[in-house]
Amino acid sequence: MIGRFLAVSSPTQVPCALDLHLDEIAHQSGLSVTHRDERLVVYSDSGLEINHLTDGTGVVVGDVFCRHVPSRAFGKNIDEGARVTAAYRGGHLNNEYWGSYIVLASLPNGVITCERSPFCSINAYYIVEGGVLVVASDTRLLLEMARRPPSINWESVARHLIWDNLSMSSTCLSGVSEIRCGESIKFEAPRALEASFHWDPWKFTNPDVLITDPDEAMELVRREILRCIGAQMPRGRFYALDLSGGLDSSIIAAGSATAGREIHAITMFSEGNDGDERNFARSVASHLHISLDEGAPDHRRPDLLHSARPHLPRPHSRSFVQETDRISLEMATDRSIDTFVNGQGGDAVFCHLQSSGPAADTLRAKGPSPNFARTVFEVARANQCNAWDLGWKAIRKGWKGKHHANWRANDAFLSKDLPSNESPPGLPWPPPKNRPLPGKVEHVHGLYNSCYNMNGYRRSDLMKGIFPLLSQPLVETCLRIPTWLWVGRGRSRYIARRAMERDLPAKVAWRISKGGLGQFQLQMLRERRVLIREMLMDGLLSGAGILDRSMIEQQLKDDLTFGVNDMGRILRLCDVEAWCRASPQVTLNTAP
Repeated sequence: MIGRFLAVSSPTQVPCALDLHLDEIAHQSGLSVTHRDERLVVYSDSGLEINHLTDGTGVVVGDVFCRHVPSRAFGKNIDEGARVTAAYRGGHLNNEYWGSYIVLASLPNGVITCERSPFCSINAYYIVEGGVLVVASDTRLLLEMARRPPSINWESVARHLIWDNLSMSSTCLSGVSEIRCGESIKFEAPRALEASFHWDPWKFTNPDVLITDPDEAMELVRREILRCIGAQMPRGRFYALDLSGGLDSSIIAAGSATAGREIHAITMFSEGNDGDERNFARSVASHLHISLDEGAPDHRRPDLLHSARPHLPRPHSRSFVQETDRISLEMATDRSIDTFVNGQGGDAVFCHLQSSGPAADTLRAKGPSPNFARTVFEVARANQCNAWDLGWKAIRKGWKGKHHANWRANDAFLSKDLPSNESPPGLPWPPPKNRPLPGKVEHVHGLYNSCYNMNGYRRSDLMKGIFPLLSQPLVETCLRIPTWLWVGRGRSRYIARRAMERDLPAKVAWRISKGGLGQFQLQMLRERRVLIREMLMDGLLSGAGILDRSMIEQQLKDDLTFGVNDMGRILRLCDVEAWCRASPQVTLNTAP
């Protein structure tokens, strides 16, 4: 694996015995010491950029970029490093800089701090053991350092299935917690640990910062797309881009080409018209003069019993991604490419809501005016639904509003004996100070999912992954744009389309529908139905009382009974079952 770090800290002094144990683990894992003082020791591998705070108190793990120019914060001159240090000590680092980084510091007052940037692709998990704080990028390092075997928390696994794609501070392993994107922790005395958020999405949704002019919004979004791509993708390197042919990945392709970056595109296709997007991918590649490889995933190859990323304390990986990951990795390796670029988060960032939210926001902000009717019509066109029905839904949503903590629970195929699923414990990021518009709540909720989904790629353990659309400056700009501006010409993500249409073929920039790998997943389910039935009926999740065995038995009784709409959920249950079985301390007989 690449991109790993391990830190051990104590408010008093790191015990000598622990220091020796740390050295042993680091040596076995290929890590090198990057910072050492009496209260904080940090190790990392060569896959992470490491920079020291200029006051000598700690290190910055990962990539930090200047806010207003597309360049790295460290390496330009020593003054910039001093400014980064001052911004961190002043508590406003993410106001002046951005990136994918983690700051680990031992302050003079005895406080140990760890801060994870908003939209950080480097993981940070921690354990407090005997007055010592251990922080690591994966649980293998974490648990080895703590001398603790992995122990599955079945209550957390159930919560994970109810609120999938949502990172909570507690993970699915007992005693292991996560420092989430935009969160920091302070460790002062044995067992005294405080977590807080240092980034707030809601301040970019306040009326006084909104960008209400569509032309200004378009220019700002374009500027940030190009700036963020330019910063994260330095010149002189070759990048492998996951080019699906959809809008988001095509925007990255166009932005990369415009910024003069060298990319090689990789697209996937499966049987049937729905899964074959090669026409769009080829059009983009030809238009931008970039090379393109095409891969056909084999639905027989994914191993449902295998968890692709078992070293993470949650079941992030999905079985159907195994095959696309394998093909993409092979194609990139054949060209000696060690970095992949992915459009993860584009739907969320560019406010692709597929709901009445934009119309409800218009009604709340502007009243029952012609603007409301226009937005209803545009949203109905974009979602290909009845305008009258959508209008009534918008009126109800605008009247009732939407609480920021209202998160739709998914209890499909779960036991009715599980605790109440009214709201998830501990949403990411702080609650809003004012009542946000319902569509903007949905916009922010989409970003929650995107932070979680960055972990879904096995390639991330072997290659560096870059997710340009989940760049903090771009996200903040998009949050400032009202939801009703994101629909136009019968299209969603309207502002992003306008921003990049000059660089893309019209049929891609303004396409309406998009295919996917649904047929591929359906073939997986049909071919492995008997295995899936055995996994879920007789596995660890059933043994823990989490699944409704009667519903699963009925759903998978034969090839005619399972519903196509439920196939994603069934495969997701298999993913979680495989992750549980990957724990070395768990057997089919040990689930409660």
